[in-house]
Amino acid sequence: MCDIRSSSGRWVPPNSNSKKHPNNISKPKKPRIRWTQQEDDLLLRLIKTHGKDWHKLSEILGRPYYNISYRYMWITSKTWSPEENSHLHYSIKKIMNVDFGNEKKIKISDNKWNLIMNIFGEKFPDRTLEEVKHNWKQYGIGGNVNDTHKIRNNSAIENHDRKKQVNAGVWTDDEIMKFEVALEKHAEQWSMCEIEEWMDLWRKISEDVGTRSARQCQRLYYWKYSMPRDEDTRIKVIDEIST
Repeated sequence: MCDIRSSSGRWVPPNSNSKKHPNNISKPKKPRIRWTQQEDDLLLRLIKTHGKDWHKLSEILGRPYYNISYRYMWITSKTWSPEENSHLHYSIKKIMNVDFGNEKKIKISDNKWNLIMNIFGEKFPDRTLEEVKHNWKQYGIGGNVNDTHKIRNNSAIENHDRKKQVNAGVWTDDEIMKFEVALEKHAEQWSMCEIEEWMDLWRKISEDVGTRSARQCQRLYYWKYSMPRDEDTRIKVIDEIST
């Protein structure tokens, strides 16, 4: 099983035995717009008690499991240094026996990840396995997100968005419901490595929603599930994601 972190979508894989088909979901949990400091503190305490049982934490906190795992990574993760990225790329080259210049996609199994951490884990003393997987899965050979990565992803999303007619303005309740069902469905696929490209995640969600672009879906996710902000900023972002 492959996980993130999420990302952005930064999900950690759920218990595979509890996987639900979206048609069987009566109504996804709708998290509050912002995480409060009290919730952040409670989350950290619950992690000490229950570990990273995201579905259990979802029951306690009343937020979707992917939102909770993303938030945990958001408040605990540290920026990767160039040295860490270099060590990670070297480790993957050695274990996978690949040349990044010739490989467009490199899918790494759990066994290989465990081997990487067992042999080279001392190079990442402050990183969990989830963090290492996420950094590679989201940013690949580019390391931490950079301008080139942003341009590549944005260009692909824009090309996708131009091919469909989308709504502008405030999201309707029906659109938000479709978005949440699609997010639940495809977040699961992402965590299971059934979706390998970050931009493909938003395209698939957009296709399920039907009336919103991949970019709008991506913006809605970051606004609705991730970033704490004051009221003025929240209103500004509402206007932005509606365009």
